[in-house]
Formats: sequence, structure tokens, C-alpha cells
Amino acid sequence: MEEKYGLPVIAILWKNVLKALDEALPEECKHFNYECCGITQEDDGAVAHFKKDGETISVKAPLVIGADGIRSTVRRALFGNIPPRDNGRTMWRAVIDMNLCSSQGLESGAYASVFDGRTLFIINGVQDKLYWAFSLEDDCCEGSTKIRSKTGEEAKERILAYFEKSSLATAIIQATEPELILERRVLDLPVLSSWFQGNTVLLGDAVHAVTPSLGQGANLAFEDGMQLAKLLASSSDLRTALEEYQALQMPRAKEISKRSNPKNQNDDSFYDWLYNPKML
Repeated sequence: MEEKYGLPVIAILWKNVLKALDEALPEECKHFNYECCGITQEDDGAVAHFKKDGETISVKAPLVIGADGIRSTVRRALFGNIPPRDNGRTMWRAVIDMNLCSSQGLESGAYASVFDGRTLFIINGVQDKLYWAFSLEDDCCEGSTKIRSKTGEEAKERILAYFEKSSLATAIIQATEPELILERRVLDLPVLSSWFQGNTVLLGDAVHAVTPSLGQGANLAFEDGMQLAKLLASSSDLRTALEEYQALQMPRAKEISKRSNPKNQNDDSFYDWLYNPKML
């Protein structure tokens, strides 16, 4: 990747991303255990309303940025209820010590495979950890994937059966303790046609949650934040900055959202576009 595109692939455990973001913020900027319950627009700003310990606390700012995920409260306040879309598949994932699995053919780096309605995504060797995410379409097993596992042991038994044709997947699942397995339906959110209203703007999964097939959800959110920050710093007024942000990021988000469907076959030209630093 570095030879072809001039930049390396960097895999970071999510807990370490959160730690880095936390350390970058002054303590006075961080407020925990508040639940956002609504947004009120005003001519010279927006007011975010929060609940904590039975009390409602309101904070006014020139701009409110809603980066509150696929079930965004801020999005609902701006545009009404837009529920996530079920993609007709279930995903199982976990992080384990890499030395627990010594399957032949398992090397350090990233590995992805799609076959028979199944997807395998593996990153091995990041801080001596192995991350895996396997998914399966409902149509491939008469809809049994829609049924939620009651325990980690049940989830492990099910995915061993679902992926028995893959020796690599089988070895990794067998090496994973049941309590580490996270089971979730795969959801996404089609890219919204409007990303801001008044003095409130959305970014990340709140405005374009993609399926995890390409691993681009967090990347898109970071790109949104970077571009929005640049435009807020350089534009003559807030409205112009928000309009340029939407115009710049929306086409990229739409293309990545479309390509993140596992049924789409992505060729080299797409990856050349995706990883081109000039696009950022």
C-alpha cells in the first residue's frame, strides 16, 4: 500500500483510538454520562439539551455537531425518525491474542474473502492481537441468522457450523473464548440528502453509516471531521462552510456506501480512487 499509494495501512484497536482522542482534549471539554435528548435551533446558534440524574441541562453554541452514531438523536431532531436499514445478514467478531491461533496460512496483515454469502475479514498482528469479523446472509441459511444467540457458547457453535467449509475461519473461531464473541445484525444508513440544518451539522454514522465490508465507517467519520474543521477555519461564514462540507463529502460517502455492499465486486480502479491522498 505504501509503495503504491504513498501511505501505509494503519490498523488501530478502537480502544486505543478512543484513548488518543480523549488525551487530545482538555479536561474542561469532556463531560460524561449525559444523554442528548434534543436540539433547538436559534438564529445565532443551536441549543443542545441533555439529561443527567433526572435533570435537563441545556447548552447553547454557535454550532452543534452531531457525531452520535447510527441511531443519532441529533439527526432525529433535525430530520425526524430515519431508522437504520437491516442488510439481511448477521456478523460475529472478536479480538484475541494472535498466539492463540497458529493456523497454516495465517500471516500478519489483513485478509478478506467473500464466498457463498459469507464474508471473512481478518487483521492479524496489531499489538499482538488478531481481529476477526465473519458475516453470513440470511438467505443462505433459511433465515436462521435472524435468531439471536442466547449465550456466547451458542454463538460459537453456530458460527462453527456456518463456516465449517473454511479451515481458516474454523481455526480462528475455535481459538476464541465464547464470551469474547460479539454478535450483531449488519445495519447501515443510506447517505442523507441534507447534512445540516440551521446551526447544526451531522458527521460520521449519524449521516452515512456504511456496512463494515470495506472497514471504511470510522475512516469516513475522521475524513468528515477533518474537512469540516478545515472549512470552519477558512470559510468567510458558517453557512458557506457547511454547504462546502456537504458538497465535498457527500459524493465520496455515496460511492463508499455503494461499494461497501459485499455483493459489489470492487476493482483496482475503485481502490485507486479510495486511497488517493489527493481526494482528501
